[in-house]
Amino acid sequence: MMLLARRQLLAFSPVLLVPALSRAAGEQVLIVSSERGGIYGEAVQALTATLVQGGLPPSAVQWQSLSELDSPLSLKPSLIVAVGSEAAAVMARQSLELPLLCTLLPRQAFQRIAQASGRAVSDLFSAVLVDPRPAHFMELIQLALPRVKRVGVLWSPETKLITEQLKKAAQARNLDLVAVAVAEGQPLFRSLRDVLEESGLLLAMPDPNIYSSNTIQNLLLTAFRANVPVMGYSESFVRAGALLGLYSTPRQLGQQTAQRVLQALRDAGRLAPPQAASGLTVGVNQHVARLFRLDLDEQRLNVELQRTQGRP
Repeated sequence: MMLLARRQLLAFSPVLLVPALSRAAGEQVLIVSSERGGIYGEAVQALTATLVQGGLPPSAVQWQSLSELDSPLSLKPSLIVAVGSEAAAVMARQSLELPLLCTLLPRQAFQRIAQASGRAVSDLFSAVLVDPRPAHFMELIQLALPRVKRVGVLWSPETKLITEQLKKAAQARNLDLVAVAVAEGQPLFRSLRDVLEESGLLLAMPDPNIYSSNTIQNLLLTAFRANVPVMGYSESFVRAGALLGLYSTPRQLGQQTAQRVLQALRDAGRLAPPQAASGLTVGVNQHVARLFRLDLDEQRLNVELQRTQGRP
């Protein structure tokens, strides 16, 4: 894959932004996605549709995947949206004095990209993150499993900060967070055994040091044998065997990202600080629920969680 040629990068030049979106016909938005299909395509389609609904003409929005970035660009964008961790990493390394909004990536990935690229979070570099706020996980636990009082979490240096935030959110709701570290070089399943012995639910957070395609199935099976349900952070996690999941769909993230873009165009290109996912979906694996002899109404949980989202 070829990156943008230097002459193409230098050709980018921001144009004067105006506060009224009705006058933003001259604004150009470049969307760069890690891939064309799958969740990236879903997010970009929702992003594009919402931008057009918000007042941008279709011709003002260009979408290219990373593999297409060696072709000439038809736009000189006012703002760039990077969809996915890989796209965000590539675009963050470019020497462009343009607003760069990253989306469809977890907080840890965004922090790694910022550090590796030497960029500081600013009104030129921000993100819409896939992670729900820690409070929302605790709210869902109380709604779905009110008898659970001790919530287990496995963490590594990758998720130390979010674990501290989860602990505060749990304490605010009279829940105990059992946080067990997974040290480098230490067998994962030793830490898993320890956390399962002390918890009524295992809350999984996005952490590639712990949860991967090589570990999730065995982890879910071990938790089930210990009679401890798992709450995951994606729809695929629920399909794999987690009892519950709390996540923002690609469509929801695309719509939220578009609103951030439209606001930036109204605000002279200035991006707001990184934002957690706001549109959230509760997923329930009904087969696993039956195995745990639980009656969980997915639709009811989605409605009730929406009512709690304004709480701290």
